[in-house]
Amino acid sequence: MQQYFGFGLNIESEIEFPELLQNTFVQADVTISIGDLNQQNVAFIASGDDEFFFEAKGVARYFAFQGKRMIIDPEKGDVDPRSIRLYALATVMAAILLQRQMIPFHASAISVDNKLILISGESGAGKSTALTGLILRGYEVFSDDVVVLNRTESDGVSAFASYPMIKLWHDSITTIDDPQFSDCSFRIRHDLDKYGFFFHDTFVKQTQPISSLIIIKKGEQPTCTMRRLQKTEAFAEAYRQLYRPSLIRGKEQNTICFRTISALTQTVKIFEITRPATCPPEQLVSFIEQELLQPTACMV
Repeated sequence: MQQYFGFGLNIESEIEFPELLQNTFVQADVTISIGDLNQQNVAFIASGDDEFFFEAKGVARYFAFQGKRMIIDPEKGDVDPRSIRLYALATVMAAILLQRQMIPFHASAISVDNKLILISGESGAGKSTALTGLILRGYEVFSDDVVVLNRTESDGVSAFASYPMIKLWHDSITTIDDPQFSDCSFRIRHDLDKYGFFFHDTFVKQTQPISSLIIIKKGEQPTCTMRRLQKTEAFAEAYRQLYRPSLIRGKEQNTICFRTISALTQTVKIFEITRPATCPPEQLVSFIEQELLQPTACMV
């Protein structure tokens, strides 16, 4: 069995996950194994909040339960192992986290003075491009695409990183045009023109407090604009960034998500940045840095 760390958890796995950070521990939080679900007496319509069945056609079937175990049943024949791992680390891990009362949140993140700036937005808004642009300017990457929210004893919100890999589409790599993101040897999936770039050596295992959340949107205006969201609007926009919200089940999971996003809204500065529909990455990155990351930036 391989031992890894990711999503704030010690993960023991029967299959290799190069995307995760290798780790050594005595007790696993989550165990991933290969198994025949037809022999496991699995109810294919999961009945409880602590059971989740998922089928990726042509790839594998997955069963997650009690926030502790994931069983993967690959399709017969020559199945792309990266596709198997991709679904495991996305949809199925999100179900595991919710079963553990941990909240997966759709955001990239950089760490500034040991506090997190989350960068969120709908697909195609530019969050991964903004993240890589900030990395090239010397900011420390914390996580790409997903963080795991955690309410603190002081009613603040901190986050764990997901795993040490940045995922970029090939057209974004071409636009960035930097040697740091030029090695396209790790394709995310055989049928996707998307590639992974690892940062195992600098991956942070500890949770860090969140200081602000940036939500990027596309607009029609010629320049980037920013406004701070307040109260109900801030809650609604933050709640939309929950990762795989369709997986939230039952009163307990809904309550935890509601309370965590409420705490986030009350303790974290939430900004909406609207960028032009056609916006060079440098324009967006410069705007974020000038408005929110410089010592003289106005954060009120």
